[in-house]
Amino acid sequence: MGLIAFGIFQANVDGRWIDIGSEIDPDDAPLRYWLDVQQPHRGFPADFEVVDDTCHPIADDSLRSPEDRSRQYPSWHFLHRKVMLGDHTHSWLSAGEILQREEAAVVEQQRFLDEARALDPNEVRYAEGGLRVMRDFFVEVRRLAEQYGQVRFVFGITY
Repeated sequence: MGLIAFGIFQANVDGRWIDIGSEIDPDDAPLRYWLDVQQPHRGFPADFEVVDDTCHPIADDSLRSPEDRSRQYPSWHFLHRKVMLGDHTHSWLSAGEILQREEAAVVEQQRFLDEARALDPNEVRYAEGGLRVMRDFFVEVRRLAEQYGQVRFVFGITY
């Protein structure tokens, strides 16, 4: 099975963390692996509501993952107004921490693309997609930080 990543963005509004919607799917391959290696694994934030050990209650459809929103029938978690956050590697990163790591992540994806071009032309499209996924993630983090100010991404991984 490989890794499956789950996550939700939150903004600090009037001293309280609220869930905010995003089009980012943390389970896109390069992003899920990038999230898995981010250290330290801090666990969930102390002020983050968790139910059933690995789920976070959500308020409305806009907080469902892009994949879940595209389904004709919503997932069990959404029907119960929860977002699953994985069984392991629970952690969170502030927008500032994410953006500090942007250059290294993009350089790594560019290296992968360059290797694919040199060694296996069949992998080029995959590598280009990976670079796009990572760039889109950082653009989204920057956009959310500009819109809300203090933003964090809370995530978990299932192996």
